[in-house]
Amino acid sequence: MSVAVGAILQISATSLSPQTEAILAGSISVAAAGLVTWMLFWLAKTARSLAGHLRDEVD
Repeated sequence: MSVAVGAILQISATSLSPQTEAILAGSISVAAAGLVTWMLFWLAKTARSLAGHLRDEVD
């Protein structure tokens, strides 16, 4: 799926106006920042539960 989206963006990038290109780049940047933020919260939550599980197994 990522390859298909990348191919579509690569093909359509040549036909975009500079303003549309800037909007697309900004939108992708905001989406990437949101994904990384979500990943950090998920990782922190998972690390806490995993640490508790490991401590229980050791005891």
